[in-house]
Amino acid sequence: MLLTSLLDPIPIFPIRLQYTTGSIYVANVTIHTTGEVLLKNFQNCVGPCGPSCKLSYHGKDMQLTDTIEGLGIKEGDLVEAVDSKCKNSIKLSRLEVSSTPTEARSSMLIYLETSTGKTELKVYWSDTIIQIKEIIQDLKGIASHKQCITFNDIELEDFRTLSYYNIRKESTLHLESRIIYVKTETEEIIELGSIAANETVHKIKLMI
Repeated sequence: MLLTSLLDPIPIFPIRLQYTTGSIYVANVTIHTTGEVLLKNFQNCVGPCGPSCKLSYHGKDMQLTDTIEGLGIKEGDLVEAVDSKCKNSIKLSRLEVSSTPTEARSSMLIYLETSTGKTELKVYWSDTIIQIKEIIQDLKGIASHKQCITFNDIELEDFRTLSYYNIRKESTLHLESRIIYVKTETEEIIELGSIAANETVHKIKLMI
């Protein structure tokens, strides 16, 4: 199963979730994401909203077993959280939402902070971390496998997207190089390459 998913990955794309407060969140999904998974992830983001809270798409309640593909939900579409106990719907109609569905694919600027300063990166919410590393490789010449990117002190996983980590416009990512250099007594500088954070000094000495 894992091998199949690596060789033929299912496309991941962002959709928008609107809470009862009017706040809009971006969720990263696949065509197989179910209503149950989407609701649980939404509640993890905004907190429990009660058993009467349901997700709605085009005015139709999203059942726990419904899938993104089954409902015809596309990239950038809006799914709304509604309270079924309210007599009057508290969701906004699609026409009243100021954001357009294509905004989920709109580019944004974020910052990359390194030991030499900050660099602007033009990215998309749906970009994966490995795609960001490839951009950095083009800009900085640092191979992607030698990069360690963190956000809010969390190391970012290659297959996750910016939207998964809630990385928004003008957020700052931190880049640390996994390359270690050693200067010998003869002033020769040796590059040891990628070193794990938990590597022992003894093992590093053996690599020199």
